[in-house]
Amino acid sequence: MPAEAQEEESEVDQLKTALRESHDRLLRKQAEFDNFRKRNERQRLDYIKYAAGELLREILPVLDNLERAIEAPASGTEDRLHEGISIIHRQFIDLLQKAGLREVEGLGREFDPHVHEAVGHVETNERNEGEILEVYQKGYFFKDRLLRPALVNVAKSVASTKEATKADSGNEADSSEEAEQVEPDSSPS
Repeated sequence: MPAEAQEEESEVDQLKTALRESHDRLLRKQAEFDNFRKRNERQRLDYIKYAAGELLREILPVLDNLERAIEAPASGTEDRLHEGISIIHRQFIDLLQKAGLREVEGLGREFDPHVHEAVGHVETNERNEGEILEVYQKGYFFKDRLLRPALVNVAKSVASTKEATKADSGNEADSSEEAEQVEPDSSPS
């Protein structure tokens, strides 16, 4: 029996050794995973911190051209100044479009409350109701997300305005008639 006891003890020692090794491997894997997670978080924060760097690098030529325009002698004609500013504007628009910016369509389009904000209405029978007549401030998308709605003036038919006015004045008349029909409280004081 002592041989069996030795075998069992040897087997127990082997199992303990295997358990220690497994536990050590587990601790190492946990440490590796923790380091991996921390490294990824640092990389993510660095990416966020420096994400605009490429766009800024592409904007620098536009800034250079604006500085050249400011430093240019004032002896040039207004046409040349306007032409220079137009070139810089086009360069800037191209750069922003390349980065994913696009304009919300406005003038002559149907009003869409998801991308337009009406700041006024103009009564007219010459245009379709809900058609955008004027854009006060352009709206923009960045890729597929709305950055800013377009501020617009929208056509409103004269007939619908008159109907709304009649309905409002009818409601006011009904309210005044109801007020007249209410009898004063005749209970003794």
